[in-house]
Amino acid sequence: MQGGDRGREAEASDGGSWSLSVPRLGHAWSVIGALVVELHFPACRSLKEKRALLRPVVDGARSRFAVAVAETDYQDLHQRSVVEVAAAAASVRVVVETLDAVERFIWSRPGLEVVGATRRWLDGD
Repeated sequence: MQGGDRGREAEASDGGSWSLSVPRLGHAWSVIGALVVELHFPACRSLKEKRALLRPVVDGARSRFAVAVAETDYQDLHQRSVVEVAAAAASVRVVVETLDAVERFIWSRPGLEVVGATRRWLDGD
């Protein structure tokens, strides 16, 4: 496909392929994807304990994968959190690979359980 084409294909993490319609924005960062991960911290009894487990996730993802990361929900609860990760690149494949790596990184962290994870894509409309 040429640079101006709207439809692109990427390989899904399960080995299949799927089509993703991504508009070209006219600059190097043409594809922006977000990973939304809901977390549970079963052993935490305080917000301080939760922050101690969450901080390495946020800082580690930022430094290892050059993504934007923020805790976006349940900041006042000591056993729950929602973390959102944004990645931008010139191709769908790079964004998918980056979000896959970040998701594996989060799953590998001790002291937390992943309740769910979803992906969102920036729509230029």
